[in-house]
Amino acid sequence: MFEACRRTALTFKACTGATVAASTVRHTGGWAVQINGGNRDTVIGCDLYDLGEGGVSASGGDRDRLIPGGHVIEYNIVHDICQHTSDAGPLYACARDWSKRGTVIRHNLIHAAGDRIGPGDCNGIYLDDHTSGTLVYGNIVSQCGWSFAKAARLVHDPKRAASGTRFAEGSHDVRVMQPIRVKGGQKVTVNFQARGVLGNGDAP
Repeated sequence: MFEACRRTALTFKACTGATVAASTVRHTGGWAVQINGGNRDTVIGCDLYDLGEGGVSASGGDRDRLIPGGHVIEYNIVHDICQHTSDAGPLYACARDWSKRGTVIRHNLIHAAGDRIGPGDCNGIYLDDHTSGTLVYGNIVSQCGWSFAKAARLVHDPKRAASGTRFAEGSHDVRVMQPIRVKGGQKVTVNFQARGVLGNGDAP
């Protein structure tokens, strides 16, 4: 068990094959787990709750050698998180680089994200700022702010824009498969934006 810290409980920087398994992380001021760089790190079968920020944040891969990150986040229960933040999510990735790819987010149960404190929303699964090559599969999300998953693709769909699901953010090859959304809270299932495409945000 990891608990009662002011910031993030577990941080992995440029690690290979690190695993957090069957653990409880709770009562943190920041994140439960942050994975920055490296490849093939895993967070599996954990109970993550009462967190000031999000549950798991992951980015990785080696751009120069064209090696995908291959991080896996699976079979976790994440709840009562994002208590003291906004523009965040229980499971989050922010690569700001199209070449950092390969994260898999699957078979997680996520519920009860915090209410927005600032200008941003708390999204169930948040693939921010050009995060690419990510598979989101078989997750259950309940009561998580704006959307089940906030993602990004080079797509302009006026029907989505008119219905409240925004369009195109600048990421590539994001797949959201078999989402299960229950008990309301989310306005849309997948939220697309135009960042990095139309010049209204950071470009990688």
